[in-house]
Amino acid sequence: MRLPILGTLILAASLLAVSEAQTFGSGLFPNFPFVACQRSQSAYKVASTVTSGGSNTYCFTLRVSVPDNCASYCCQDADLRKFELNVYRKCDISGIKLRATLDGAPAKTVPTIVEALDGKNDSTILRLPALGLNQSTADGVELCITLGPNSNGEGCLTLEELCVPPEGFPAGTCTTALFDTQNDCCPLSRVTVPPPSPPPSPPPPAGCSMCAYFTVVQTVPVAVPFTFSQADCDSFAATVSSGMDGLSIGAVVRPFELQLCSGSVVKVCGGLDYSGPADLLSATLENLASFWLEQALGGGTCPAYLLGQTISVNIGGDGDPINPPPSCGVSVTKAAACSLPTAADGPACDCNSRQRATPFAMVPVYTEKKGRFANTNMYCFDFLTIAPEFPNGPCGSTTTLAKVEFWVDDAYRRNLTSVGVQPSDATRMTWLAPSFATSGDLTLKVSNLNWSLSQARGARICMDLDKSVPMADFCLGKVPGHCWAALFDTSLKCCPLYIAST
Repeated sequence: MRLPILGTLILAASLLAVSEAQTFGSGLFPNFPFVACQRSQSAYKVASTVTSGGSNTYCFTLRVSVPDNCASYCCQDADLRKFELNVYRKCDISGIKLRATLDGAPAKTVPTIVEALDGKNDSTILRLPALGLNQSTADGVELCITLGPNSNGEGCLTLEELCVPPEGFPAGTCTTALFDTQNDCCPLSRVTVPPPSPPPSPPPPAGCSMCAYFTVVQTVPVAVPFTFSQADCDSFAATVSSGMDGLSIGAVVRPFELQLCSGSVVKVCGGLDYSGPADLLSATLENLASFWLEQALGGGTCPAYLLGQTISVNIGGDGDPINPPPSCGVSVTKAAACSLPTAADGPACDCNSRQRATPFAMVPVYTEKKGRFANTNMYCFDFLTIAPEFPNGPCGSTTTLAKVEFWVDDAYRRNLTSVGVQPSDATRMTWLAPSFATSGDLTLKVSNLNWSLSQARGARICMDLDKSVPMADFCLGKVPGHCWAALFDTSLKCCPLYIAST
C-alpha cells in the first residue's frame, strides 16, 4: 500500500502551512509547546490519568523515570521548574480565578493563561512556573489546578472546555509539557480524566468492536511533516477491510470501514466474532500489522517524506490511536522509527548543513515524468519556504536561494542531457546544459538561481536523464533512490541538506 500522489499534496499542504503562519502569527513553532526544546528523552513525565478532586479541581501526578541508555542533560541533570497545558484561546478570560497546589500545599505562584506568540491559530498555554522540583523530589508529587470563573460566572471549568485535544483524541484529553529552568527540555505527556462508569447497557451485538489505526508522529521537528491524504485513508481502509475479511480465524460481523481521516491518524473500525485463544488471534493480527506497515513504507525502507517521524500500525479497541485498548483480549502495535540521517551520511559540506537553517527547503518527494526525448526520463524536485529554526541568525535571515547542488555519481554525467529550472513566477521551464564540479567531486551544480523567497515558494528543478540510468544509481547515499540536495545562500556559508525520494 504505497502512499499515492504525495508529491503534489505535500507541496500544497506545505504552502498552505506557510500561508497560515503568515496569517495568524509567526507560526515559527506550530506545535505545542510552541517553542524549541527537547520533547522526548527526559527523566520527567505526567501520569496518563488525571483525578478530579471536585470543585473544578484536577490533579496531575508527576513521575520520574530515566530512560535506558540516556545520558543527556534532559535525562540526568535537568530540574523541573514549569508545568504547561495546551488550552483553548477562549479560556483566556479576564478575571478568572485559578489556583494550584503541590501535594496539598499552595504553589508559589498561581497559574496563568497566556498567548503563545510563536504558535499559530490562536495558540494558548496555561502555565504554572516556580515548581522548584528535581529528580529526588518530583516523583509522585500531585499537582492540582482549580479552575474558577470570574465575577460574571465566565470561565472554562472542565478539561473538556479547557484543553485542546491532540488530533484524533476526544475532548477532555490534555497535552502537558514539563520544563527545566533553562527551557531546554519539555517532555510531553497525554493525560485525561477516566470516564465515569457507564450505566448497565443491553448486551452488545455478537463479536468484538475492533479498530486498526495508522499514525505518523514527529520524533524531531521536520521541515515538511507528512500528512495523510484522502487517497491514503481510502487505500488503508480498503487494505484493512480486505485483510480482516481474509482472516482464517474468526468472522467479520460488522464490515471494517473508515471512521477517521486526519492529518496524522487514519482509523478503520468493524466487528470481529472470535472466541478462540487470545495468543492465536494476537499472532495473526501481528502478522497483518507487520504486512500493512511494510506496505506503507514501500517495501521496508523509510521514504524521505517520513524521515524524522515514526509511523505505526495499531490494532485494538476503539480509543487511543497510539495505545488502543484490547479488543477480544488483544492489542497489537507495529512501528517503524524513521530517523533523520546524520551529516556523516550525506555529502561533505563546509557550511551550515542543518535542516531548517534557512527559510528554503526541498519537498521530500520527487516526481518522475516523461522525458524530453524518447530515450530519457524526467525527474523533478520541488521547493518551498518554511519558518527557519533561528529566524534572526545569519542563516535564518537570508532571503536568497543562490544555488542548489545535488550529490550524484558523476560517472553518469554524459547520461544527463539537461537540467531545467523554473521559479514560481516563470510561466515555463528554462533548460540548461548540466554543470558538474571537478570529476570525482560527485556534485551536480545548479548555479545562478538567485531566487527570492516568493520565487522559491513553488519553484522546480528537473533533470532529464537517460533511461539506461536509474535514479537510484545517479543519486548517491546509503539508501538507494534517496537524492540529497544542498540549498546555498549567497554567502555560501548556509547550505541545509534535504533528501527526496519517490
